[in-house]
Amino acid sequence: MHVLQNDAFAEASGILAGTFRSMNNTVQRQSCRWLCGWLLRSRTAPPD
Repeated sequence: MHVLQNDAFAEASGILAGTFRSMNNTVQRQSCRWLCGWLLRSRTAPPD
């Protein structure tokens, strides 16, 4: 029974790790896109 609990826990933590990893990738992609867009806008915008 103890081994089964450990397996279930390992499986659950593996699923959680995969979820966090994909969330992290999404956040990094979006922040990179935002940063690139901000840099492009700040370069092409006329100075005040």
